[in-house]
Amino acid sequence: MIDKAISNTLNKLRVGTTVKIRYYDIDAYTNIEGVVNELNPPYRRLKVVKTAISFDDIYSIEVLGNIKRGGNSLCF
Repeated sequence: MIDKAISNTLNKLRVGTTVKIRYYDIDAYTNIEGVVNELNPPYRRLKVVKTAISFDDIYSIEVLGNIKRGGNSLCF
């Protein structure tokens, strides 16, 4: 079962968000930092860089930054 704080963070994530995640991998906890490339709520997993992580394996997650979309400045 996912912690409520982790669940809230996962609900706010978007592709392009930079995160730091501590998760269980095979037989030990591991850390990864990078951009979320894929979110798949129906299958309860996400992908950071090239690493697929099950929501249930996440011990902690921290949002480090969001991708900036749009903007009013144009360069020609």
